[in-house]
Amino acid sequence: QMCRGLLRIAEIVTAQMELSYAHYRSGTLALKRGDANAARFYYRRCVAVREEAVAAQPQNTETRLALARAIARAGDHLGAIATLDPVVRRFGHTLATVQ
Repeated sequence: QMCRGLLRIAEIVTAQMELSYAHYRSGTLALKRGDANAARFYYRRCVAVREEAVAAQPQNTETRLALARAIARAGDHLGAIATLDPVVRRFGHTLATVQ
């Protein structure tokens, strides 16, 4: 319980996001080098870290958007859309009505 509480501290979430950006950039570099397998590996690691950050602060829109970008880069575009649904709903829309 105490460890879960520590994961919700803003500084910890910030550190998680910095780690996720390193994974994201590594994935992008791997793509530029033509190594799709390495890129997928890094993007999946990025997604895992960002999922933890979103779980710690589910109302943090920026963190959720960053997660959606990583999910899309990992190739799961429907998953990225589903990740954005709470953000869209917060503004009074559903993804079905957004054009």
